[in-house]
Amino acid sequence: MAYMELHLLAGGGGGTVYHCRACDKPTGAYIALDGRVRLIAALRQPVVMKVALESDDDTRAEARTLKLLAHPHVTAVLGVFSGPMMTAEGEVDVVGMLMPLADEPLSAVWSRGTDPRRLLVHLASGLAHIHSLQYIHGDLHIGNVLRFKDQWKLCDIGGFVVGVATRCMQLGTPYWSRSPEVAEHLAEVERIVGGSDAGRKPRLRARQAAAAAVRESARTRVALRHAIRIPAAPEMDVWALGSLVYTVATRLHWLGPPPSVDSYGWSTHPIEPELEAHDAARRSTKQRLRAVSSLGELGPLIVSCLHPSGRPTAGTVERLARV
Repeated sequence: MAYMELHLLAGGGGGTVYHCRACDKPTGAYIALDGRVRLIAALRQPVVMKVALESDDDTRAEARTLKLLAHPHVTAVLGVFSGPMMTAEGEVDVVGMLMPLADEPLSAVWSRGTDPRRLLVHLASGLAHIHSLQYIHGDLHIGNVLRFKDQWKLCDIGGFVVGVATRCMQLGTPYWSRSPEVAEHLAEVERIVGGSDAGRKPRLRARQAAAAAVRESARTRVALRHAIRIPAAPEMDVWALGSLVYTVATRLHWLGPPPSVDSYGWSTHPIEPELEAHDAARRSTKQRLRAVSSLGELGPLIVSCLHPSGRPTAGTVERLARV
């Protein structure tokens, strides 16, 4: 066992994930194991390595956050590797976060069906723990949930601090995990800065302040959208939790079928259709409740997570779902 061979497993806006395997004769990208005692120890179990797209500091920061948030329903971190990786193009220095290999992601099985109560309890438990430490996940959707045996665990945690102004574009994926208050704030500030307010006064003075803060620094629509911030709040995660479990339980999206947009396309995609979808969902809550009527008392609990305001805490959701 002289090398750790890396096979591309997944990639996205959060980074690239490789499946790692110890071997004597690598056929693809690899890392030499000579003298790397901790890396050799980690390979005693199936592992993956995640490499951030933006910077090495992102990888180290995510690893520190995951260690801080350690919980049975949060994906564990085994360590951080820093050193050369050999690829077909030559040697490249990488910083990678090592994690256990999951059995499967929720995204691979949600359309076939899974126990919504177990899923809700596990994810709410993980979120309640994160929130108790004054962090939020920030982007809970089917692609950021993994199964390890009979346990569902949160992954790709943003680690945003509760109450700290955070870029709206980091807080959720539109139609999947972006709560209505984030989309509304984003759209309102865009209207004010862009002068397309059409005479409407903003509902919150905070949006006027946010507009003033970004007006000078953002010269394009994309720059503007990435400059707008809102305080991170646990109820944003609770909305995403309700949206996720509703989708798994009914095979229907709470906001209707999402448009086909890649992770980078949301920077320019119009927000108005998303806001209209939120409004339509509010008007048809009774009909949507019928879609989860077969779940008994669990149905209203899931839908309560999707209320425009007054959502239960993750801890309350976990407690009620266990009954």
